[in-house]
Amino acid sequence: MVSGHPPADSQQIASPHQKYQPVSRGDLSNHANLPAGINTHHPHTLSHEAILQHSSYSNYGGPPPIRPGVAVVIPVSNKQYYQQPRSTPKAATNVQNPFLPTDPEPPTSTPVHDASLVPPIDYQMLLISLAEEYFTAAHAHGSVTALAQQEAEMHTYYKLVATGLGCLEAVLKYFRLQPLVEIKVRLRYAMVLYEETDNSIQAEEALSKGVAICEMHRLHDLKYHMQHLLARVLYKRNPRASFKFVDGIIQDLEAYQYIPWVYAFRFLRLSFLLELSSHQENLIALNHVRFLSSTAEKFGDKAVATIAMTLESLIHLRESSSAESIEQAQRALAAARSSQLDPQVKNSPQLAVLTSFVDLCCTLQTFDPNHAVSKMQAMQTSLEDHPNASAWANDGSFEIPISHTKASPTTGSDGPLRQDRDGNLVLSFKWLPIEDLQALGYLLSSIAIAYRNTSDGQRSEQLLREGMNFLNSK
Repeated sequence: MVSGHPPADSQQIASPHQKYQPVSRGDLSNHANLPAGINTHHPHTLSHEAILQHSSYSNYGGPPPIRPGVAVVIPVSNKQYYQQPRSTPKAATNVQNPFLPTDPEPPTSTPVHDASLVPPIDYQMLLISLAEEYFTAAHAHGSVTALAQQEAEMHTYYKLVATGLGCLEAVLKYFRLQPLVEIKVRLRYAMVLYEETDNSIQAEEALSKGVAICEMHRLHDLKYHMQHLLARVLYKRNPRASFKFVDGIIQDLEAYQYIPWVYAFRFLRLSFLLELSSHQENLIALNHVRFLSSTAEKFGDKAVATIAMTLESLIHLRESSSAESIEQAQRALAAARSSQLDPQVKNSPQLAVLTSFVDLCCTLQTFDPNHAVSKMQAMQTSLEDHPNASAWANDGSFEIPISHTKASPTTGSDGPLRQDRDGNLVLSFKWLPIEDLQALGYLLSSIAIAYRNTSDGQRSEQLLREGMNFLNSK
């Protein structure tokens, strides 16, 4: 703070803390003594520049600051006039005066890129997307790797798969995910482990944690989807343990009357039994297919009943070549053909091809050559009518509808139960691709006419060669 008193000539300016004595108008007669900035015609106006020049505060380091909102008193007459501080100008309106020239619009400046406006990177989705890219790149070279059987190609394939698995593992380990996202990531992670590796224990741990999360948040469809995959993982390591696990789930589903998942787990149990192919397992498999066919008939699922009865016919053929087994197989196949005009069955070309294959196999077991030729022609017709249908997938999977059942919002597109375009629930199966089915058709056709190979110009051998050439060209 500066010490001392201001000079006497600075009393022309009144401080807001000091009283100022007004002066008479006669004192303003001498214009020479007035500071610059005073209008003699309007002596009540005084500019800030004039006040600052006339003030002697410059000897103390400059004029005192004029605070906004403080009135400056100017002695011009017996009355005190106050000069209010300038107020902030109001924003301009869109109204223009037509009598004034319009100013040209200022040039628009180039927008400056603000880094703060860029959204942050979502590393969770980035790692998940990278994992899918690695899996896609690996599967694109899968066929070449399987045919070449070269160490370098196989190393590249497994390196891509391992990198994708590492991305998913990092997402599960280092990020806190939403329950639905975490369940789907765990499901995908365990599926790749099951299909591409032998790390069954690691897949079981991922699925077990996912099932616990599903139970906590009541996501029943995803829970059964993960248990379906968990049963397949268990079967690779311990088939008997998987049987017990699946039987327990089936009992719970039947108690809750959740029929679509009853179908899924019954067919899964049936596929396990058909892989073992012993007499005891065949009897248990027959019980499962009969339960499936009766339940499907009860709820109006004709396609499910058709495929169940077709599998029953196939089990009888595998059980024995006796006349009784062949008769039971033909009876089950006739029951399956009874629903072939139903829209659910008619729109599934795989069911028509499957029944024609099993029908030809039944005929070949009876050693009736003339009948076998007619069945062979029917089988070839079914293959020729449906190879270009949209229902054929590259991996051999196909879907059959389930009546009067809508898919839940959590139903995925890669499980045993899926959602079609109309929002209906469908049951997914995986069979042979169309190329493999055509090759199998060549084989069965060759067997059907093998008895007359010598008299028919080696037609049977010719069909076998065509089938082998067909496989080599793919």
